[in-house]
Amino acid sequence: MSYQMTINDTSPLVQYTGGWNQCFTVSGCTASAAGASGVGESYHAVNGSGVLQLTFSGDSIQVFGEFGDAAAGTISVDGSALATSYSASSAEGLDTLLASAQNLSSSQHTLQLQPSGPLNFTSAVVSVSSPSFQAVQPTSLPYWDPSITYSGTWTYPTVQGLPNGTARTNELGAQARLGFNGVGVVVYSSLNNGHGPFNVTLDGQTTEYTAAGEQWLVPETIVYYASHLQEGSHELVLSNNGAGGSTTFTLNSITVYQLAGSGPATGGNSTTTAPTTASTTPAPAGNGGNGSTCDRRSGRPGIPHPRCVLLPPTCG
Repeated sequence: MSYQMTINDTSPLVQYTGGWNQCFTVSGCTASAAGASGVGESYHAVNGSGVLQLTFSGDSIQVFGEFGDAAAGTISVDGSALATSYSASSAEGLDTLLASAQNLSSSQHTLQLQPSGPLNFTSAVVSVSSPSFQAVQPTSLPYWDPSITYSGTWTYPTVQGLPNGTARTNELGAQARLGFNGVGVVVYSSLNNGHGPFNVTLDGQTTEYTAAGEQWLVPETIVYYASHLQEGSHELVLSNNGAGGSTTFTLNSITVYQLAGSGPATGGNSTTTAPTTASTTPAPAGNGGNGSTCDRRSGRPGIPHPRCVLLPPTCG
């Protein structure tokens, strides 16, 4: 069995260099003001001068978007070019499957798009196989779940396009911490102008990520994920870095993937000392419900995806 994650064009895991612009199908490519809320589907557009790169861990990847012409560039994984689909007149439009790579190893890989003409990128869907192809079940933990503990000062504002709001901090060093049991974990956050770098520590190993440069409000996107973890207890710590003066960090939810029947998803043993400052347990900004729908391309309960028909569901 496998689970899937949809890494949208808005994710800070996707690195853009050159002439890329974030656009929306209704609002266009120019924000009326920093932090404006875009209307329509989000995508990144370029006209022949730029590179897109995504480092990922998974067994396969699908790339979605739209080529503007038949010679619009190359898509590669680990330096090997993939067969691409030119379909400017396709009914799928921005949802066209441009390329895919299958049967990859469980190590890290690098996806690269090098356009030579008009190209719109919307998302990459990463699939991860479970150990011995056992069934995998997701557990979605909203920011107010008591399993997530907070240190420092956090507020819990509402966000346009995100009915249940988010947890937000502007305090350097503020942390959100989760002990969990599973084989994978995904972190969802909102992004906006003024959001800055953050650190992710998984089982004592720290990596810095950046959310800087957003001109549009992004209600929710994947900001971190880890796959192919050894089944068992893990600790995840999210820390507000604030380097360069951009001090905002938010947390919407965390999804834990575990082997079916392996026990509770939370309560993993901590590998570091818990913070000495008091932790808080927020209440949901909205009605708190996750609903019963399923994002079939990410395996995440709660939010339907407009392209769910492309792949079979992996969650119940």
